[in-house]
Amino acid sequence: MDGIGDSGQLHIVVFPWLALGHMAPFLELSKALAMRGHLISYLSTRRNIQRLPKIPPHQSTLITLVELTLPPTEGLPEDAESTMDLEVHKVPYLKMALDGLEEQVAEFLATASPPVDWVVHDFAQYWTPRAAARAAVPCAFFSVYSPWMHAFIGAPRTSIVDEVPGTKPCRWTSFAPWLALRQHEAAAVAAAAAQPNATGVSDVQRFIWTIEGCRVVVLRGPEAEETHPAEADWLALLQELYGKSVISVGGLSPAARPQEEPAETAVKGGGGGGGGPPGGDDAFFGWLGKQAAGSVVYVALGSEAELSPETIHELALGLEQSGLPFFWALRKPPGSPDRVELLPPGFRDLVGGRGIVTMAWVPQIRVLAHPSVGGFLTHSGWSSVIEGLTMGRPLVLLPLYGDQCLISRAVTHMKAGVEIPRGEEDGGFTREGIAMALRLVMTGDQAEALRGNARRAGEMFGDAARSDQCVDDLIRCLRIRRPPPPAAV
Repeated sequence: MDGIGDSGQLHIVVFPWLALGHMAPFLELSKALAMRGHLISYLSTRRNIQRLPKIPPHQSTLITLVELTLPPTEGLPEDAESTMDLEVHKVPYLKMALDGLEEQVAEFLATASPPVDWVVHDFAQYWTPRAAARAAVPCAFFSVYSPWMHAFIGAPRTSIVDEVPGTKPCRWTSFAPWLALRQHEAAAVAAAAAQPNATGVSDVQRFIWTIEGCRVVVLRGPEAEETHPAEADWLALLQELYGKSVISVGGLSPAARPQEEPAETAVKGGGGGGGGPPGGDDAFFGWLGKQAAGSVVYVALGSEAELSPETIHELALGLEQSGLPFFWALRKPPGSPDRVELLPPGFRDLVGGRGIVTMAWVPQIRVLAHPSVGGFLTHSGWSSVIEGLTMGRPLVLLPLYGDQCLISRAVTHMKAGVEIPRGEEDGGFTREGIAMALRLVMTGDQAEALRGNARRAGEMFGDAARSDQCVDDLIRCLRIRRPPPPAAV
């Protein structure tokens, strides 16, 4: 393992986007770097820092949590500091507030002691290389998105966003015909590429400028040959497309290191309505402990997805129709009453004690690790997929937005999960399709093969030794690519 004796201690600033699915992997990377004796300054806002799990004592002296203050921003509620605090249509105002942090970040980088060696930042703060240049500090982009999404988008100036996205693979990923969009997904990508938001900068443009401004791109995920040995090397493809170093740091899954009491991925839900008892963890795990081994479907669609009432009702009725025990962490819409009713009338009577629905905070990794859980119905977010597969759980995939559709294609290509059937043009799905996919994964003829493939994928994602090697490779890359100190005057 790389250590401080190799070439001295580095001071690395990490700066995630203000979303739980980004802050948690950045913290895991921070811990991995601190384990090797390097100093970490983790930048975020006060409320988000308070949400982070406690840093292990042996790393706390090396990780400093640095509070930034979001500027007042028209359209952004005063207490909103994360995407989980907001309705989806208000998230652009959070990006607008984020853009107002440039001077704070530049000042921190210019005055930090010891001097900063690298900034590792996220896609949304595309201006970070500009701020870092004022202190002569190089930048690395740590992407929490999948390697497949990067490959699909392509090179910054000749990417998919410059073409009309369709249902065929990109020309540069023709070796992977499964990496393609459906019509409704392609329309959403085209809209995201072309539609500036309240900030005046689209997310795709932020992503492109971030790649152009960094020296190194750091990806979370296994290397290509580990997932699809017969296909081209994804990292080599991205290095060619980007013209710069591309490094994988492995899955960085906290589930792979249970002896360290890792940070949980919180699934924020919110109440009301389910067929299960209130009372927090004791009630959750008491109920799970009464179920047969491998019989329960865990359902969680992330901490950001804003589901329509129609979507929630169809999903609920699909769970009911499947006949399977389930534990559903349902997100309460931001700003709604604590006891808001989201489920269809009579649902609790239909399922009785067969299922739990909660909008309380759920410790996702602990739930996935429980022996009664046999499958995971997920939105196909990259962190959730990594955690589910690390625990060896086959996946039922319901991609909702962004790169989730490409992750879903990759998981089905690995035969570690089943995607819920959806309409090609409108993306609609039915309760019958949900029930069918659940039964395929949990009880169907393919179930045992899916479980075996999920376990094998989990061994890959959860390989702590391989992840250690990847982080060591990253540190060596940062040392090599670090510019020399300025000459004394």
